[in-house]
Amino acid sequence: MNQLENQLENLPGITSVLSYHSLLGIGIPEFFVPDEVRTMLKQDGWQMLMVNSKYATASQEVSDQLSQMRGILKQYDPGALITGEAAMTNDLIETSAVDFNVTNYISMAAIFLIVLFVFQSLTIPVVLVGTIELAIFINQGVPYFTGAEIPFIAPTIIGCVQLGATVDYAILMTTRFQEELRTGKSRDEAIHIAATSSDPSIITSSLVLFCATLGVSFVSSIDLIGSICVMLARGALISAAVSIFIMPSILSVCEPVFNKTSRYWRTTPPIKPSRVAKALQSAANRLPAGKKADLDGGENPQAQNELASAEPSFSQLAPEKNISKKPETSSGKVSEKKKHFAVFKRSLSHRKTKAPTDSGSNSSPESTAPELSDAEKAVEKELAKTH
Repeated sequence: MNQLENQLENLPGITSVLSYHSLLGIGIPEFFVPDEVRTMLKQDGWQMLMVNSKYATASQEVSDQLSQMRGILKQYDPGALITGEAAMTNDLIETSAVDFNVTNYISMAAIFLIVLFVFQSLTIPVVLVGTIELAIFINQGVPYFTGAEIPFIAPTIIGCVQLGATVDYAILMTTRFQEELRTGKSRDEAIHIAATSSDPSIITSSLVLFCATLGVSFVSSIDLIGSICVMLARGALISAAVSIFIMPSILSVCEPVFNKTSRYWRTTPPIKPSRVAKALQSAANRLPAGKKADLDGGENPQAQNELASAEPSFSQLAPEKNISKKPETSSGKVSEKKKHFAVFKRSLSHRKTKAPTDSGSNSSPESTAPELSDAEKAVEKELAKTH
């Protein structure tokens, strides 16, 4: 135990090593030590050593010092453990590094699948995610050049939040570019229009995120939250700059690749009829031939010819030219009669076209037409009064 203590004391940065044996000494029997004191330093086969360091917690010096201490302890006891503020912080940093890689890959894969489903392309998600990842790398590299210290969990938070909050800038630019291509514009003209129309929205969105996160950094008294909010504010501006100045060039260069690896990139996808439209079409197909011709209107030539052939026979009963010359009165009776006349005219024409004829007889259409009903005769009398 004394040899272990000596090796630990010789490490750089170690100020003192305190153990049960160093406190007790050689000439003091163990039974002289009170049980309360002995159980604090030695119990159930475990013995505690208190090692003090002059290095700051979460620094690179402490990390190297812990690695050297673990190497010395494993020589005497492979099951020995190191705990304390510095050791726990170092373990947290190592764990967060693994979590950063996992969360970063998961977020990138999720956004990749969403963009793949929306654009139905294999290359567009790569370009969009890669553009925003470039902005994230620039944001994380700024503290290196400025000499600022960032929390160890900052890469995990920045990598996910900035990617999710700013990837819509690239999606907006790509969507506008695709819309202009579908209208038949050239590649250069389409990207020019897309960039011009998308830049105001991108700038507005980035400034909103910048102001919100920067305000939190000014108000918060916790250094961890303040540092992360500053990086988010800076990341919003960097992502907007990359989307405005770099994204259009990438889209213009990669457009031929998009056309080959995407579905309906330059053409509008066909619209599938809805269930309601299918139900209406099915109901229309089950209608009788006469009613179906009425629904078709002018689109059915046969029905239009039948209506036209029936016009002269009814014109003798109520000429339309006399009604059209009548001015409308304040009471609106003439206009109402015109409307009734139009309905009556259509109904009678339909009845004449639907009248059954005998193939063997030489009767005229007037003789085979059904007799007018009392309501129709009343309408005819009202029409005669308007002349």
